[in-house]
Amino acid sequence: MNKINLRHQKLLLSLLLTGLLFMVYGQVIHFDFANIDDQLYVTHDYHIRNGISISGIAWAFTSSHAANWHPLTSLSLMIDYDVYGLNAGGYHVTNLFFHMINALLLFFLFNKMTGDVYRSLFVAALFALHPMHVESVAWVSARKDVLSAFFWLLTMWAYVLYAKYPGIKRYILVFVFFALGLMSKPMVVTLPFVLLLLDYWPLNRSASIKNLVIEKIPLFILAMAASVVTYIVQKQAGAMGTIESFPLDVRIYNAVISYIRYMGKALLPVNLSVYYPHPGMWPIWQAVLAGCLIILLSILILRKSDRCPYLPVGWLWYLGTLVPVIGIVQVGNQAMADRYSYIPFIGLFIMMAWGVPDLIKNWPYKKTVLGFSAVLMMIVFSFLSWQRCQLWGDQVALWTDALKNHESPFAYNMRALSYVEKGDYARAIKDYNAALAIKPDAVIYGNRASAYGAIRQYEQAFDDINRALKIKPTFADAYYNRGLLYHEIGKYGLSVLDYTSAIKFDPAMEDAFLNRGIAFGSQGQYDKALADFNQALKIRRNFVQAYYNRGMVYDIYQRYDLAVNDFTEALRIKPDYAEAHNYVGRILSKMGRSEEAMIHFKKALQIKPDYMDAAKNLQAVLVKVKKGASDH
Repeated sequence: MNKINLRHQKLLLSLLLTGLLFMVYGQVIHFDFANIDDQLYVTHDYHIRNGISISGIAWAFTSSHAANWHPLTSLSLMIDYDVYGLNAGGYHVTNLFFHMINALLLFFLFNKMTGDVYRSLFVAALFALHPMHVESVAWVSARKDVLSAFFWLLTMWAYVLYAKYPGIKRYILVFVFFALGLMSKPMVVTLPFVLLLLDYWPLNRSASIKNLVIEKIPLFILAMAASVVTYIVQKQAGAMGTIESFPLDVRIYNAVISYIRYMGKALLPVNLSVYYPHPGMWPIWQAVLAGCLIILLSILILRKSDRCPYLPVGWLWYLGTLVPVIGIVQVGNQAMADRYSYIPFIGLFIMMAWGVPDLIKNWPYKKTVLGFSAVLMMIVFSFLSWQRCQLWGDQVALWTDALKNHESPFAYNMRALSYVEKGDYARAIKDYNAALAIKPDAVIYGNRASAYGAIRQYEQAFDDINRALKIKPTFADAYYNRGLLYHEIGKYGLSVLDYTSAIKFDPAMEDAFLNRGIAFGSQGQYDKALADFNQALKIRRNFVQAYYNRGMVYDIYQRYDLAVNDFTEALRIKPDYAEAHNYVGRILSKMGRSEEAMIHFKKALQIKPDYMDAAKNLQAVLVKVKKGASDH
């Protein structure tokens, strides 16, 4: 009877946690993609937009994506694309689903290991509702966080089963889940170290330390291999900060101080930011003070290890799992990031969940104090996370919030891109100006050039692109954007030269092939245009614009069947493509298939009621049909 009641209790608590989590995070399903990162990582990545295929799976496992090797994350995004297309809400639903499952796994896992329902629930609730974790859920590009944590927790679950009933089959399950976690995000490399901590507490395994380490040698080898692959991939992608940019002493100082900063935000999650710029050299006294504090806490915690084994486990979990992202190996220009706390904070939550009750065990009304404090903390964290989610729903607000805490060229550039998406080019240019006043940068010059081009200030646009290329002569995007500008003012020969330069420095730039093909077509060089459209479709098999433009070339060559096939394919990918409906209608009319042509003209007008060309074409085919009927 007690077991049944306990099951019902855990089920009820799980439902309450899930409901609260959905109340806080449910708004994310209405969010759009975050600009630039989601665009590069999802919406503009032709591999992702090709969906699941044999070639896509091969690419995911043999190539890097966004300066990382995480094939499972890439495959999960491909599946999302097949299911949701470019409906951002679907991708957010997937992130939220994994976050919910992770919270529930954490609850049941710690309950299974410790037998303590409420402390396990407290750890899971802190994990689910902490404001620092909003970034990992509300940002599609952070899919790797929630997915890798899912396999991390499954690995732990399999390990608990293995520890209780040792056997090769259960060990293989541990190994497989760990490998899947590494293929989701390489930060999972520290998991074998955490499993050793679990051996100490709460599993209390009696085997010698030597045997426990030997037992995990296959996992350590796998972690080492993943670390080497990640280092090579990030080095090749240029994502790692150089020793010149971030000397070793700068990295060490930032790492030590970041440990304390993360702890502070775990306890008091205020002044959070989507971006924490690296300050360069921290004051030495701050680094020394932070280092002394870490050493002092470590000594105090280790001295309590006999009576409070959960303290060293939680502390070493926190310190150890942050090692891959603490900045010793510097990736990017940030000093720290909210998303990096997703797994490490579990260690601090363990310390709180078991440490605070033990600390006040002799207090009167202990249960009332603990219950009230826990509920109050959940309410506060839920509100702060809900607020943080709202910021992620408005990219301008998100980057404005970042700029309140730290003015940086990166944050100004990101807010400018958000303004561009809204069509507010004046504010975007103002932000680009602010960014360039702090530090000249090729990418920001290129972005400002695009904004100037959008408002037809071509002289300023060309000037900015030339500045960008002076800073970075191999900047493919700058050549591509200058090609677009030349194309817009009718200088097709110069645009072809720039598109060719872009392709030279980035052979996978399908947009450069597409637009060079259009430029060739504008000069009557249709064979070259056809070759470029074919190449664009080799790179991205679902490239709507390439099908559309190749169809127009086939029409010029009077290869009507091929043209109809291409427009049909374009409409399969994008059914509401009014221009494609209109064009295929024209070709069908030429082929004498008037009834089919009328269907497409009507569809074009249904999509765009003011589409005059489609209306004229429909009228013409109606006259043709009537004339044919009267002739008979």
